[in-house]
Amino acid sequence: MKKSFLGLSVFTAIAASLCCITPVLAILAGSTGLASSFSWLSPARPYLIGLTVAILAISWYQHLKRKASLRRLSAAAADESGENGLTASLGAATVVDCACEEPNRSSFMQSTTFLILVTLFAALSIAFPYYGGYLLGSSRSHVAQEPSSQMIAMGAVADMSKPTKAILSIPSMDCEACARGIQHVVTQLPGVKDARVSFPDKKAWISFDPQVVRLEQIDSAINATGFPVQKQEIVSH
Repeated sequence: MKKSFLGLSVFTAIAASLCCITPVLAILAGSTGLASSFSWLSPARPYLIGLTVAILAISWYQHLKRKASLRRLSAAAADESGENGLTASLGAATVVDCACEEPNRSSFMQSTTFLILVTLFAALSIAFPYYGGYLLGSSRSHVAQEPSSQMIAMGAVADMSKPTKAILSIPSMDCEACARGIQHVVTQLPGVKDARVSFPDKKAWISFDPQVVRLEQIDSAINATGFPVQKQEIVSH
């Protein structure tokens, strides 16, 4: 089992979800401009996942094959112990020597525990799009703040009970983490009263105060995450 082989599986697992990991980390860091840095990897995600699974499958096969070989050698040495104790001792020593393909300091890299850890890390990396959005917390409902003096001057208070509702089409979303990231960004905008983004529907339903924020500003905020708005529709005023 080569260390470089397992390293490649970790790399491909991370790369498979990098298009979804980056937006979440960028939003958490307050740098939405970096959110779309690796969105170009999205089309390659199925192939990277397949490559990761193939590499791990080969690694497990080689590891289990090696362990089975060592068990056979150990059993053969035990059979010989009844005939010649000295021969058995030498055979056992040979088995131990064969098991140490690398120095003791790196023997952990060949252990089952290490392979399990690598497999779990790869699985968590691949599954990140399905749970990564929860790192941003729940932001489905954004309660309007008390009106500021600027809002009052603009006459927004009179219209706060009649928000504008819009439906935005965002077809480039490719995971639940992306949807939650977009939702988080939109709900941080002043004047946005409620926002719901659905990955399966590839749409966002947004209720906002047009006196405080324009639909174009909402579009720009979403586009900055790397998932551009393709179509917008005003459903009520």
